[in-house]
Amino acid sequence: MVAVVATILFLVVACVSATVNPKTAMVLPVDATPLVIQTSAGPINMAIEIARTNAERGMGLMYRDKLPENHGMLFVFDEKDILNFWMHNTPQPLDIIFVGEDGSIATIKPGAAKSDDIISSEVPALYVLEVAAGEAARLHLAKGDKLQHPAILPVTK
Repeated sequence: MVAVVATILFLVVACVSATVNPKTAMVLPVDATPLVIQTSAGPINMAIEIARTNAERGMGLMYRDKLPENHGMLFVFDEKDILNFWMHNTPQPLDIIFVGEDGSIATIKPGAAKSDDIISSEVPALYVLEVAAGEAARLHLAKGDKLQHPAILPVTK
């Protein structure tokens, strides 16, 4: 009886630990439609994974060692707000691009690897695009550049 209880307790603890501390990267499917970023130098196509749920947004790019060029993760939120990110368990430094409800880049911030520092949009945003560190500079992304994709809904007023 004690062995059975101990085994059940071990399995419960193992399941809870796996859920709370996964230690494996989440890789979402690459969306069939590329993200298009309209820059002053012309359009840029980017392959993206889209994080739409709380669980997907919470995991993000944690445990990812590398992102290829022209590849990112687009976070889609339900409401615009001041958005705060951190780099906990993210071994690769990132550029964090905060995007307003109209698809325009509002702020671009660096994210240091494995940092618990809060990275804030400072202005209300509805979307966030994360790419490898240096990618925003390499692509000459700037405030006001426009992101276009079906996941970025047009504002209707």
